[in-house]
Amino acid sequence: MSQNEVPAPPVEPSRGVPGLALKAALLYAAFAALWILFSDALVAQLVTDPHLVAVVQTAKGWLFVAATAVMLYLLLRLQTRDTAPDRRQPVRTRLPFALAVLAILGVAAVAMAYVYELGVEREGARLRTVASLRASEVATWRERIGRMAELAAANPGVHTLVENWRDGDDDAHSEALRWLVAYAAVSEADGTALVMDSGTVLVSPGLAAPEADSPLLALARQAIDFRRVSFSDMHWAGAPPRPSILVAAPVARSGEAARAALVFRIDPSVFLLPTIAGWPVPDEPGSVRLLRQDGVYLVNLVSGGRVRFEDLAGSIESRVVFGDVAAGALAEAVDALGRPVLGVAEEVRGSDWYVVATLDRSVATASSRASAVWIVIASLLAMGVAYLLTRLVRERQALRLARVEHDARREKLQALQMVGAIAEASTDAIFAKDLEGRYVLFNPAAARITGSEVGNILGRDDRSLFPRDEAEALMAADRKIMAEGETVCQEETLTTPNGVSTFLATKGPLYDGSGRLAGLFGISRDITERSRAEDALRQSESNYRSLFESMQEAFVVGEVIFDSAGVPCDWRFIDANPAYRQVMGLSPDEVVGRTVFEVFPALEWAWFERHVHTAITGEPQSFESHVASLDRYFETQLYSPRRGQFAAVFNDVTERRAEQDQLRMLSQVVEQSPESVLIVSVGGVVSYANQAFCRRHRLAADTLIGTPLSQLGGEDRAHPVFGVVRRMLGEDAVWRGELSSEGSDGQLRFKSATVAPIRREGEITHHVAVLEDITERKRLADELDRHRHHLEDLVTQRTSELDEARQRAEAANRAKSAFLANMSHEIRTPMNAIVGLTHLLQRDSQDPRVGERLGKISASAQHLLRVINDILDLSKIEAGRVELDARDYRLDELLEQVRTMVGDAADRKGVKVTVETGDVPQVLRGDATRVRQALLNYANNAVKFTEQGCVTIRVSRQSGTDGDDMLCFEVRDSGIGIPPDKLARLFRAFEQADASTTRKYGGTGLGLAITLRLAELMGGEVGASSTPGEGSRFWFTVPFVEGDMPERRDVERPAGVVQPGGRVLVAEDNPVNREVILELLGDLSLEVVAVQNGSEAVQACRDERFDVVLMDVQMPVMDGLAATRAIRTLESCSTLPIVALTANAFNEDRKACSEAGMDDFLSKPVEPELLAEVLARWMPAAGTAKETVAAAAPVADAIDEQTIRQFRARLGGLLSEGDMDCVALIERHRPLAEKALGPAFEDVRRSVARFDFDKALAALDSLAA
Repeated sequence: MSQNEVPAPPVEPSRGVPGLALKAALLYAAFAALWILFSDALVAQLVTDPHLVAVVQTAKGWLFVAATAVMLYLLLRLQTRDTAPDRRQPVRTRLPFALAVLAILGVAAVAMAYVYELGVEREGARLRTVASLRASEVATWRERIGRMAELAAANPGVHTLVENWRDGDDDAHSEALRWLVAYAAVSEADGTALVMDSGTVLVSPGLAAPEADSPLLALARQAIDFRRVSFSDMHWAGAPPRPSILVAAPVARSGEAARAALVFRIDPSVFLLPTIAGWPVPDEPGSVRLLRQDGVYLVNLVSGGRVRFEDLAGSIESRVVFGDVAAGALAEAVDALGRPVLGVAEEVRGSDWYVVATLDRSVATASSRASAVWIVIASLLAMGVAYLLTRLVRERQALRLARVEHDARREKLQALQMVGAIAEASTDAIFAKDLEGRYVLFNPAAARITGSEVGNILGRDDRSLFPRDEAEALMAADRKIMAEGETVCQEETLTTPNGVSTFLATKGPLYDGSGRLAGLFGISRDITERSRAEDALRQSESNYRSLFESMQEAFVVGEVIFDSAGVPCDWRFIDANPAYRQVMGLSPDEVVGRTVFEVFPALEWAWFERHVHTAITGEPQSFESHVASLDRYFETQLYSPRRGQFAAVFNDVTERRAEQDQLRMLSQVVEQSPESVLIVSVGGVVSYANQAFCRRHRLAADTLIGTPLSQLGGEDRAHPVFGVVRRMLGEDAVWRGELSSEGSDGQLRFKSATVAPIRREGEITHHVAVLEDITERKRLADELDRHRHHLEDLVTQRTSELDEARQRAEAANRAKSAFLANMSHEIRTPMNAIVGLTHLLQRDSQDPRVGERLGKISASAQHLLRVINDILDLSKIEAGRVELDARDYRLDELLEQVRTMVGDAADRKGVKVTVETGDVPQVLRGDATRVRQALLNYANNAVKFTEQGCVTIRVSRQSGTDGDDMLCFEVRDSGIGIPPDKLARLFRAFEQADASTTRKYGGTGLGLAITLRLAELMGGEVGASSTPGEGSRFWFTVPFVEGDMPERRDVERPAGVVQPGGRVLVAEDNPVNREVILELLGDLSLEVVAVQNGSEAVQACRDERFDVVLMDVQMPVMDGLAATRAIRTLESCSTLPIVALTANAFNEDRKACSEAGMDDFLSKPVEPELLAEVLARWMPAAGTAKETVAAAAPVADAIDEQTIRQFRARLGGLLSEGDMDCVALIERHRPLAEKALGPAFEDVRRSVARFDFDKALAALDSLAA
């Protein structure tokens, strides 16, 4: 055979038709046998109806025909399948067969488990039926016995016998005995007994007389006490032992207590035990047991045996009793002989008995074992069928493999012929080497490149073609490629007859048909010229890149992007040099690859069009433009390297333009300045003179500039500046002064002159002289100096007049203040008597009419007091005597106080009052008293003018007119409303909407005026809006200041009830007021001592001990303030509570009382409730001070450090807030205070008693330090 001929393909193996037919027959036989074997058994398991069995058998035959037809079709199709070669590799058949066997075994295991579970479930259902039936029979027997006993006890004759017996009838005993014997003869009981509630027992023959602790007496007592039928447990007695059950029924008439009980002894062996002992299926090893729980024992009621539960661990009985298995549920366990059993336990209703039915597990699973045998047989048959199928598949795969090998050999021959043709025709060197590096293939192109013949190279290595060093390197590289087993592509430089050449070589390992390494193949292409061109290109690119990166100007290359219509819509950055960051503030990495509108979204379209124009037309451009989006000026040069692209070189010239503009502007400023400017070089030559200089010196600019100063005159009066500049030439100093010269009108003119050097690079090059005409300014200064002396005289005169007017105003203000104080005192003093006596008359009056009239007097007095308070408040505000007290307060507490104060009036009218705060912080800072007063005025008016509906108090946060945050308090109502034309005068004093309103609703019209003054005093505003018939909205604002009130811990306060028996000293000069206060204090069961002036009060305190002092401020001989100071000097009265009683209502009065050493303040007229509240606040702290200290002394030693720290922190918080609770805190916890304060206790206590909180706080801080 020649080298170029292709060998013929091998003969295709013949098909084994006879063998295939035999396998098909065997497969059919196996399938038919399995069908016949299992189909009938399956039908018998599923269907029991004879008629239905016939129908199923017919359908089974048709199904067999269909199945065999499908199998025949598949076999014929398998035989006649297309014989086209299958190039897939043959699969192994042992693994499918093993998987089929595993699947068959798995199905068989699942089927056997299912059959086993089915058998167990079937036997479990039977056991449940047996147990349920026996439990129901036992329960029915118990119910029948119970009804028998209940009917016997309900017999009227029995009641009569019991009553006669209890009454002492001698015949009743014998009659009862006869009745018991007779009833035992006709019932199931074999013995009866009658037990009285007294314990007397009458028994029938056959029953032994019970002992005191016998079960019979206990059961009878249970029936009598609970009036119900009671059963005992089953008992075994006698020889031999016999079972018995006692049943007791109470003997009682309807609605009466039971007086006796009938007890029956029942023999369970008559019915109960035979019923339990029976098993439904004869000769079957099943059993039924009747059990009950007796503590830790389990009692067999049939045999009488007792077994501990711990000995029955795991048994069905113990699992049911302990709740591990529910009653009626099937359970598996081990019986007493160690045999596995199935069992079911059922509870007997109405008792603690259990019926347990058990069956040997081997009996339960007998039917399952027979089914398991059939499953094993079927599995073996299925495995045989699987084996036949896998054999058939394996033979077909062998046939397919033979075809694949035949086709592979044919394709390999064709491939070899093709490779030879390619190698002959290729211009690239194609070669192959064996493992020793000898050439086994060398195409003509390789021979031409190396200048050799093909025949001379085959069988030789590289040392016959190249210099020895190159050959050794090539052979080492080839060995590495074969060792690594990977194909590589690399450049190689070799010496050829044409000189040194560069080749691009692809080499890889060569394998034989068995997959073993046979050598190396290679393809090499001469790329010498291309390599030289690439080197030149790289050098050029390197030069360009070096220039590109070292440029100081920004350089970018962009490519135009067109939309779908071919219109330029954007351009993309292709490259950018490092200078781009200095010019544009963006690095090349931030722009390259992105579009210009991504980087600069607001770029002007005109700037974009210039770049696109150069990219499309190739026309270069050079221009300077302003980019408004960047607010920068750029000098740009554009050219196009290729169509659709542009290269841009640009500089940021913004600063240069700014400098030019600034220079131009400065030049214009100097030229147009009204001051004269002259610049002279250091050589004394004039370099510049502005228009003002030339005009004022009557010199022409063209003749002046370039002229030496020596030629322009010197010290003459016309041009004195030249002489000054000439003297300063070359001097490194600044000269300032005034010059005078004659003007064009011959008048003397004055100029302010400054001569200074000008430097360039540190050297003085010029001097500049600036002159300003100050003639008019000097004239005005002289004029002002003359007027100044005259104004000083006027100021002195006006100051004297103002001092005199101020003294008159202060005198008037003091007179007004004194008048207001006197008015307050003179009005409140009789008002105290009116209010107090009215209260006392109301208390003592029994006449309803008199009480009603006194109530009207009290209401009128309160109304008059409110009017007086409003007038005094308005007067204090107008007199400027109201001082704001800025403290932290809680908004919710303030609003709740206002709502509570108007709540009674609103409830009487059926008006709902609501409060809304929104998101306003709850802790604020300000004068809470004035805010409450202003808000209360609004709320009172809203409730007054609202007959039905609601009143809403709302607080919100808003911005003021100057931008500061304000707090807005507003009150809305659904009242009568106000006409718009009346709103303007509502906030005037003594003004209301109209006269009719005044008559209907009353009022002075001062409330809104006071609110206006208070809001303005706090830095806010007021306002109102209203709709007649719908309601009104009134509001005021105060500055919003958020507070920082720490969370306060509750301090134990005095009780709110005055302790009877306390001693009170009353100092009051007015007899009527004194009488009223004495009566009010007498109502509180207090011991009262009254004096008429301060001197008597001091003497009383010196002679006697009091719990509290009520001190009037204005009294003869010695007023209350002086008396308080004197009392505080007494050692025994340094902490005595003193409460001021005064008709003065000003803050100054309260402050004076506090400074004098008073502890609290009561304003006249005194309200009984307020008086009781003040006394309750102070008397518990003083009434039993000595006893409290003595009782608490032992406890002081046990006070721990944590309690001391808490006390100091609480006291410090109260002192810093100026809270008077600090007085009660020290007195109520005196032992703790003495230990916590130590040597500073007396200083702190005296300071607190004098309300000098700052001094007390300083002492506390020094103690902490």
